[in-house]
Amino acid sequence: MASLLFFTLLWNLLAPLPPQIAINPETKECGNFWGGDEYVDYHLPPPWKIISYGTPVQIETRVYEWNGSISSAGVESFCNQIGYTYVSGNLGQERGERRWSPYTYTLVAVKIAPLIIGLIIVFIALLIYLRWKNKRSKNAPVS
Repeated sequence: MASLLFFTLLWNLLAPLPPQIAINPETKECGNFWGGDEYVDYHLPPPWKIISYGTPVQIETRVYEWNGSISSAGVESFCNQIGYTYVSGNLGQERGERRWSPYTYTLVAVKIAPLIIGLIIVFIALLIYLRWKNKRSKNAPVS
């Protein structure tokens, strides 16, 4: 049971984030937003707001709801419905800040660890050799 729970947790952590819509109330722009996957996360600066499927969006006095269509036509239709300008492409990649996920940091550490360990071993071996050579030269008979 514990292994099933661990596998489910790991599976969900390593899955891509669901597609969403990003809206900017100040510039009246709207478009597709993909928040990332197990390797990288994208964060949009304020005043951008991220809208998930099923989340109501209040624009002035009306409430709108995105139907979950992730096609460009579906997102563009939603943007037009709320009176915003559609921006094509992934707003996360184009206007967001890219950040490595903890999983990526772990992968980099695992890949670099053997190199660091190897360098430490070489450094320690060099120190031992130099100490041995220094002791040998001190103990050598003077002629």
